[in-house]
Amino acid sequence: FTNYRIIMIDPKGLVGKQIQYTSIPWTSITCHSVKTAGRFTDFDAEACFFTEMKFYAGRAGTEDSPPVPPSPKQSCFELDFNKNMVDMNAMNYYLSRRILLLSKTEPGAPIPLEGLGNEVAASSGFGKLFELLGDDKHEIDPAKVDHELHTATRILLDDEKVLMAFKAGRDVTLFTNLRIMEIDVQGIFGAKIEYSSMPYKSIRAWAVETAGVWDTDTELALYTRNRWTAAKIKCDFRTGKCDIQQINRFLSALIIGKPTDSKVDMYQKNYASGTREANPIEFKSFGMFNNCWQIDASEMDSKLRSDPAILLDEETTLKAFQSGRDVTVYTDRRLIVLDVKGVSGKRVKYKSIPFKNIFGFEFETHGNLDNDAEIYQYTNIANVESASEPRHVPYLRVKQSLLVKDIDIYEIGKIFLDHTLMVKQIEPSENGIETETKEEEPEIDLSSWGF
Repeated sequence: FTNYRIIMIDPKGLVGKQIQYTSIPWTSITCHSVKTAGRFTDFDAEACFFTEMKFYAGRAGTEDSPPVPPSPKQSCFELDFNKNMVDMNAMNYYLSRRILLLSKTEPGAPIPLEGLGNEVAASSGFGKLFELLGDDKHEIDPAKVDHELHTATRILLDDEKVLMAFKAGRDVTLFTNLRIMEIDVQGIFGAKIEYSSMPYKSIRAWAVETAGVWDTDTELALYTRNRWTAAKIKCDFRTGKCDIQQINRFLSALIIGKPTDSKVDMYQKNYASGTREANPIEFKSFGMFNNCWQIDASEMDSKLRSDPAILLDEETTLKAFQSGRDVTVYTDRRLIVLDVKGVSGKRVKYKSIPFKNIFGFEFETHGNLDNDAEIYQYTNIANVESASEPRHVPYLRVKQSLLVKDIDIYEIGKIFLDHTLMVKQIEPSENGIETETKEEEPEIDLSSWGF
């Protein structure tokens, strides 16, 4: 491990004269996990890295040859360590320090570091059974988790603080000011523990989904640029035991917020935010050919500041469109898609795609016989279309068909021009001159670990 990259040196052949040197820059790592060894005969501990690099897609089988399964190659690689020779908690701290340093270059909006988490009573009886079977987490006291991870395992960074924590069975999901961490306790004795870390800078898009009629969980989905198993990560939460819209607002602050924004108000906990009023299917719910018509942007702006409170204070709604029960909102920082599901319409998915992760766009005007125009957004978000051989993971393309009767398609195109291609990646300095900023690489102090 160097201060810029991971170097793997692999001698090949019987005599080892042919040597392969593989370099993985820290900047290309999307997320990582560290797994401690189990008891008795398990001597191996592992560190796993997910990157933005390509994979081998595999090959479908034919009459003459069997299928060849996909292989992760450098999109996901694992390093094994002897548990008696390597302190994996110290390794986890070191890797977190290296990878999370990069998050500080995109700090997001200021957020409160106190009062975000509460201890919620766990379910009992059948409710507890359903929690375990569905891996539906309930909120726990973040201060207790913060203390344990700063003292017992010492894997959190010195300036890192657990702000929200959730638990299902023995497993824990926690949100700090620098990352999302999953703690997966494995085995009968619980000695084998996997700590998975996702820096906020690696989240290219995210979505929260409210509960439906028959299901008892709300969901959070995180989308990254990794094209292997970390392309999409899901977390389930017990309805009534978690404020899912506060998590949505929290992610908005850290991913699309700016350091110059005012401190984001997370509002009082609302454990009913995971349930929505019914919006049943009606005749008008069927959009003709999925075409969108324009609706009042100011009305949607007001709605998304209270029901639920998704928008940041400095964020402004520019345009809003509806197709059936679904709504697409363009703000000055992101694209928000409200996808109403099911017959009752109680299950609603709120998906946010930041403009900074849209690297191109295209639009088509209407023809003589059609009355709709199309606009496409090209992102750097991995989209798993096929997980079997051959594995197919292109980047996500978003499409809207807009009825041109009341819509100026060129005006829509200018919104994407202004907020994607024309955005400057520089900041003003104290003397008013705009300059590129780059944070110096700090030294990592591991003296307290005995090195």
